[in-house]
Amino acid sequence: MENPTREHSALLTQAAYQLGEKGVSKSQRVANANKHVEDTGYIVNPQHSNSEVTAYQHKDDPNNVFIAHRGTKVDTDRRNKNHNDITADLMIAIGLGGHDAKMKRRKNKTNSIIKALKPTSALHIGGHSLGATTALHTIANSNKVRKHLTSAKTFNAGAHPVFSNGTAVSAKVKKELDNKVENHRIKNDPVSAGFLTGNVPFGKLKTHSIKHDSNKGKSFLQNMVETGTALGRAKRFTEKGIYAHAISNFHDGSIKKKNRKKK
Repeated sequence: MENPTREHSALLTQAAYQLGEKGVSKSQRVANANKHVEDTGYIVNPQHSNSEVTAYQHKDDPNNVFIAHRGTKVDTDRRNKNHNDITADLMIAIGLGGHDAKMKRRKNKTNSIIKALKPTSALHIGGHSLGATTALHTIANSNKVRKHLTSAKTFNAGAHPVFSNGTAVSAKVKKELDNKVENHRIKNDPVSAGFLTGNVPFGKLKTHSIKHDSNKGKSFLQNMVETGTALGRAKRFTEKGIYAHAISNFHDGSIKKKNRKKK
């Protein structure tokens, strides 16, 4: 069985956000996630999924497992463990993400899924934004994960231009992971911009371009104001970054196809 495509990996990763929804029963969240990924061949294992990490098994082979780490969820309810996502993001931004409790918690959850589901056929991992960084941290710091890992795809991972956020590995491990891990980012995404210095812990870096129409849905006057002032141009730059960061870009056809040169 082939590894999940970039598009399917992005869909499976995006559905992890639905498992983190508030005010919705778990059974409904699982149903929503399964609807979202119905074309991928994977289904949610609700027993081993929570609001941070989602476990999937392939319909045709339950030992083919995909584990998705959810990205940032803005939540002000301090009774919910998701409230500290912003704190984790800030830690990553200053290069100290490896010290955040969320990293260890998600690594332990991933290890427990592997122990329970026994991915003897394949183990795939995905993550977006904060979830991409916790996925990389888990791979770097878990022998169990690396032993079973078949492939991993991250999307717009939070990255620091100098520090590793606890994802550094030995040269030997890096060589092994470089053939299994792909780090996908969208050009102009500010969250993963740290990778541009070459500070990629392991895996191949793949930067994609998308078309962003900042004029869409705006009046002629509004466009004139925004393009004619420094504040307006700054606003458009921010919009472009937010648009680039969306996980949907990786599966909805937004990525521009590269023109192949004729021989």
